Amino acid sequence: MLSDIDIQRASELNHIGVNFAKKGDYKNAEIKLQEALILYPDNIDSLFNLGVVIFRLNQNQEAIQIFKKILNKQLKDTSILEKTGSFLYNVGAINDAEIFFSRAIEINKNNSNLYFSLANISYNQKKVQNAEVYYKKTLDLMPDFKDAIVSLANLYKDLKKYNEAIEYYKKAIELDPKNPLIVDQLYHCLGIIADYKNISKWNNYLNKISNFNEYPFVNIYRKNDPEENLHTAINWSKKIKNSVKQRQYKYDLQKNKKIRIGYISNDFYQTHPVAHLIKELFTLHNRNLFEVYGYYYDVTLKDELGKIIESGFDKLTNITQLDFYEVSNIINKDNINILIDLKGYTNDSKMQIFALRPAPIQVTYLGFTGSTGADFIDYNIVDKILVPKETEKYYSEKLIYMPGCYQINSSRTLSNKKFSRADFSLPEESFVFVSFNGPLKINKETFECWMKILNQVPNSVLWLYDYGKYVEKNLKKEAKKSHIDPSRLIFSGYLPLEDHLRRLQLADLALDTFNYSGGATTSHSLWVGVPVITLPGKTYISRMSSSLVTHAGHPELVVNSKKEYINLATELANNPKKILLIRESLLRSRNTSLLFNTAKFVKDLEKAYFLIWEKYKKGLPPTTLNL
Repeated sequence: MLSDIDIQRASELNHIGVNFAKKGDYKNAEIKLQEALILYPDNIDSLFNLGVVIFRLNQNQEAIQIFKKILNKQLKDTSILEKTGSFLYNVGAINDAEIFFSRAIEINKNNSNLYFSLANISYNQKKVQNAEVYYKKTLDLMPDFKDAIVSLANLYKDLKKYNEAIEYYKKAIELDPKNPLIVDQLYHCLGIIADYKNISKWNNYLNKISNFNEYPFVNIYRKNDPEENLHTAINWSKKIKNSVKQRQYKYDLQKNKKIRIGYISNDFYQTHPVAHLIKELFTLHNRNLFEVYGYYYDVTLKDELGKIIESGFDKLTNITQLDFYEVSNIINKDNINILIDLKGYTNDSKMQIFALRPAPIQVTYLGFTGSTGADFIDYNIVDKILVPKETEKYYSEKLIYMPGCYQINSSRTLSNKKFSRADFSLPEESFVFVSFNGPLKINKETFECWMKILNQVPNSVLWLYDYGKYVEKNLKKEAKKSHIDPSRLIFSGYLPLEDHLRRLQLADLALDTFNYSGGATTSHSLWVGVPVITLPGKTYISRMSSSLVTHAGHPELVVNSKKEYINLATELANNPKKILLIRESLLRSRNTSLLFNTAKFVKDLEKAYFLIWEKYKKGLPPTTLNL
């Protein structure tokens, strides 16, 4: 029978163990907590503390088994279950966290926090119907639960139920009017549906309250201000770094016979533009010099593009079910020399892995169109048009300047289908302007320029991508305000890339967006011979098309003002011979241009990898690299 003396001593040992853990001495913490449990095996606080300590010792599965012993105890309240579930959720062990929250709800069916936690887990697991039910149950129990209101709004946005999403965002803002992160999400949602009136209102409000506390992705397309973009990214990177418990990894510099590089992304699927751009990168790496590892999540790689990408890796690991610490341990155990982030601060990124520093050199490329602001990212791959010398100071990373364009372009294939303009309701004799950029990129300034162009070129239409009824309705309403017949806006939906490229040839001239310029959209147009007019700003995100157009051999399509943009579009629309010459030039140089020379790009990239690895081995800090 357990004596009072045993209970008291066990409590003391538990306290000593916790103090060791606070100092980072996890080995001694483990010893004391084990001693406490020998005296008092049913002490759930010691079990929890031991699980945390074992987790910090990188023994994740052993830690989870210790946590699960709590499930076998007779519990009168849910606090320890909620505490354990929250810990597991925060470290990314989402499926295990679900077990604890579900058990807690069996004990207490009226705890709004438990339903909210299960809702978040379902949301992360892409079980949106379950998530909606749990969020609504949370709000039934606590109608003013702000975080649940925001999360339900996010869910409705993902489901393209934009009116419902906007309603819930506004409810959350009423409860917390000075929170820029909530306003950011409303602003983003309004951008998706091109609601210019409300975008302007909330943009002005964000300018008053944000103080660099925004989602970095929203800030870079909202503000053409590289200094503000950097400060916002720095703040966000600090939050990410503080959200994980740092680990001191060792790096074996001599073990690998070749440079071992690793790429992390969840964008390896058929409809993501990045996947099409980089699909040949992994295969083209020189196997005499490099070993190529990949880490992917939330995708199956079962479609044709996924299989092409999969075949390019020497080792590919699915990290979907793993927490940040487990992934970091795997990367470090794989002895990756250079780890490349292909996501940045875009949807479902896992920058926490990079914050744990599992690799000695960490690089960001292509996924996030700006600086990460992170002290755990060493290099950013750019070019001299994308990031001119005068804006280099607005990057926390050291820059790798590619000798050509920053953007890799894997080979493309044209469909054998024969499309006519009639197939897409395009007038046969009209001049067709095109922009298949998303509505987030089509801000009010851009659209107003387009309407002025249509006004000056009467026999013309504007061909846009069909992003749904809300976008079409709002853009046609804006056209009418500009005294343009809404029927001159023509919308077309999704086609597989090879079919899309074939139909794109039906257009005469592409109009880029600003301040968020085209990336893959622009290179697709150039590849099929459709000229692109672009107006660059001061930032990476605003200069992508400028780099692409210049490296395609036509810098004359890069303008310096909205007036020049409108004038050049009007001039070209009225000069079919000039348009034809540019089209012929683009098509003629397609097979010789560095922009579409994937093998040359990969060789240049490998040169960069080699140089930064040699620099690291010599104990030298990262520096800007001009290839």
